[in-house]
Amino acid sequence: MLSSLRRNARVGLREIALALALALSSASASEPTAPLRATPDGRPLVLSFSDEFNTFRRFDGRSGVWRTTYGDGTQEGLDRRSLPTNGELELYVDPDVLGLNPFTIRDGILEITAQPTPPDLRWRLNNYAYMSGIITTQPSFSQTYGYFEIRAKLPAGKGLWPAFWLLPADQTWPPEIDVLEVLGDNTAKLYTTVHYGKNNTSKGIDNIVPDMSAAFHTYAVEWTTSQLRMIYDGQTCLIDTWKTGSSQPFDQPFFIALTQALGIGTNQFDPAGTPLPAATTVDYVRAWQWQPRTCRLTRAKARKRRLTRACAKRKPKHKKCKTRWRLIVNATKLCMQARTATQAAALRPLRGADARRRHRRACCDHCRRGRRRRSECHGDGRARRRSLRCVSAASAARSCWSR
Repeated sequence: MLSSLRRNARVGLREIALALALALSSASASEPTAPLRATPDGRPLVLSFSDEFNTFRRFDGRSGVWRTTYGDGTQEGLDRRSLPTNGELELYVDPDVLGLNPFTIRDGILEITAQPTPPDLRWRLNNYAYMSGIITTQPSFSQTYGYFEIRAKLPAGKGLWPAFWLLPADQTWPPEIDVLEVLGDNTAKLYTTVHYGKNNTSKGIDNIVPDMSAAFHTYAVEWTTSQLRMIYDGQTCLIDTWKTGSSQPFDQPFFIALTQALGIGTNQFDPAGTPLPAATTVDYVRAWQWQPRTCRLTRAKARKRRLTRACAKRKPKHKKCKTRWRLIVNATKLCMQARTATQAAALRPLRGADARRRHRRACCDHCRRGRRRRSECHGDGRARRRSLRCVSAASAARSCWSR
C-alpha cells in the first residue's frame, strides 16, 4: 500500500514537472531573443542572414530581399501565385497585382494576411475567392548547410495552412525541407517533413506541442553534411540522417520560403467556421553558417608537408649530388625537430660548408615565401650565425621552419 502511494506520488510529480516545463517554454518563447552564437547542442554559428522586419524589403527586380511569388520572376501572369495541385484556394498577391497588399509591418512584426478577394476583382484574378501572401529569398539568399530559424505566432481556424520551408536554389523539386507546417484546425500539432527522391519519398512526424496560436514560438532546422534536425523551442522534433561521401539531394543551396495558404485535404477552408482576415505573425527570420574550426596542429602538419614536397622537387639526378641531397634532407629534418638553438647548432657541423650553403638557400626561399627579408635571417655575413638564425633567432619555436 505504501509503495503504491509512493509510486502515485512520483507519477504526480512527473506530470507537474512536465506541465511546468511546458509553461516555462511557452513563456520564454514569447520573449524576443538575440541572434544565436551556438546551436542548442553547443556548436558555434556565424550569422549569415537576418530580417527583423523593421521594414518590408520586397524585391523589385534590382534590390530588396523577398520575392512575393514562386519561381525566379521570369514567369508572367498568375501561374506562379498559387499551387492548385495542393488543393490551395488562395492566390498570392502583392502591390503589383491590382495594388493588393497582404503584407503589413507593425512594431517590427510582419503580418501575412489571408482574406477574401474583393468581389469586383475576382474575375481579374482567375476567380480565386481568397488572397494571401508568400515571401521567398530566392533572388537574394540561399545557403548549403547551417541553422535556419523563424519566430512566429500562427493563426487558428479550419482551412488555414501556414508553412516555413526550404527549397533548392536551382528550382528543382524534390527535395524540400518543411521546417514548419500547421493545419489551422489543430494548432497544437506541428508537422515537420523532409521530401527527397524521384518518387517524392518523405519522412515526417506529427509533434504535439503547446498551442502555437497563443504565443510566439521558434522553429528551426539544423542542417549538416549528414543530418537534418528539426527543432521547436530548442527541443528536437525530427532527425533524418544519410551517408556522406556521395551526392545527396540536400548537398546544394536552398532558399527560404514562408507562406500563408488556405485549404488542404481534410483541412478544407470553411468560411462559416473560420473568420477572415487571419494572419501569420513573424518576428524574425534568421540563418547561420557553421563557424569553421581551426586546428594549429593541423596547420603545422600541412606546413611541414608542403616543405617536404618542396624539398623533394629539388632532388638531383646525379649520384654525387644525390648523396649530398640526402645529407641535406636528413639534416633539415633534424633541424625541424630541434627544440633549442643549442641542439640545432650541435647538429650543423656534421653537414659541411657546401651542405650549409644548400640549406641556407632553401631556408631563404622559405623566408621569402613567408614575406621575410633575407637580411633578417642572414644579414651578418657569417656562415654559422646565418645557419643559426635560419633555425632559430631566439628559440626553435620562432624559427623559419616552424612558422
